[in-house]
Amino acid sequence: MKALLCPDYGGIDTVRLAELPDPVPSETEALIEVDGAGMNYADLLALEGKYQASPRPPFVPGAEVFGRVVAAGAAVTRCRVGDVVMGQVVSGAYAERAVVDPLQMVRVPCPMPAADGAAFFINYGTAYSALFQRGGARRGETLLVLGAGGGVGLAAVQIARACGLRVIAACRGEAKQKLARDGGAEVVLDHSAPGFVEAVKEATGNRGCDLVLDMIGGAASAAALKCIAWCGRIIVIGFAGGPPFAFPANHLLVKNCAVIGHWWGDYHIRDTRQLDEAFARLFSLYADGLLRPHVEECLTIDEVTSGLERYASGTVLGKLVMLNPTAVHRKEQDR
Repeated sequence: MKALLCPDYGGIDTVRLAELPDPVPSETEALIEVDGAGMNYADLLALEGKYQASPRPPFVPGAEVFGRVVAAGAAVTRCRVGDVVMGQVVSGAYAERAVVDPLQMVRVPCPMPAADGAAFFINYGTAYSALFQRGGARRGETLLVLGAGGGVGLAAVQIARACGLRVIAACRGEAKQKLARDGGAEVVLDHSAPGFVEAVKEATGNRGCDLVLDMIGGAASAAALKCIAWCGRIIVIGFAGGPPFAFPANHLLVKNCAVIGHWWGDYHIRDTRQLDEAFARLFSLYADGLLRPHVEECLTIDEVTSGLERYASGTVLGKLVMLNPTAVHRKEQDR
């Protein structure tokens, strides 16, 4: 099969296109024909050995897959051959076939183009779990999304809006701000601009936000603490814009607020029940037309490294995905 290969840690420059044997699933794994693979900032960290769960070289990079099951081990019960599925892998997505642990994937019950499917699992699963399963979000609350122009941020904006929350989106640049506004954000701000904290307070009647979804870190996290309401919750899921922020315990005490860490990759491995509950809700919202990934561009496997360079530069609007020829062929047949 055709696949990208990372022979050693060192970043994008180490990746090359290769012909590899098809992976062989164990009794507890499924083999997926990869129609599409979602591209994520975490892929860059994995190539440098800096991600929480970086695979050991040599490895095929890519963590998000969408496709059809072509083989399954004898002990697999969550899927069967022919099922359309999406899921997460430690490595292996940037290839024509990939082995997936069924505990880290879900069957797709509604029609979904490969581009949407490749862009859905990690972004929407992360956002929903952070907001509702960790953050306890409730209808009528006000949510501040830091990093609302990225894939997870836009997913959070759409999900929160669809579930009855008021959304304040924070991101830089007119293009990203327009995406957040189109996704349902009521207020859109630049978190790096002077007066950001005051603008959030004004938008909330000086009350502050009930929840903050923080994907940025650094100075943005410090600002979020000033924007949080009494008994609010700050859910930390990444540090794309700066180093991790050391939240001062005395401020947490005075505001009776909570800082909640959320690494979804570990969370759904430990609790498959929450994975199924989340995606039952997410697929229902998708079928109703309330959720739609913003896919900036679909790339071929030969173009993945150039796509990762765009992630490194911070210029991606929403999501990039890799599509394999099988997906393109099916799409043409469906027309």
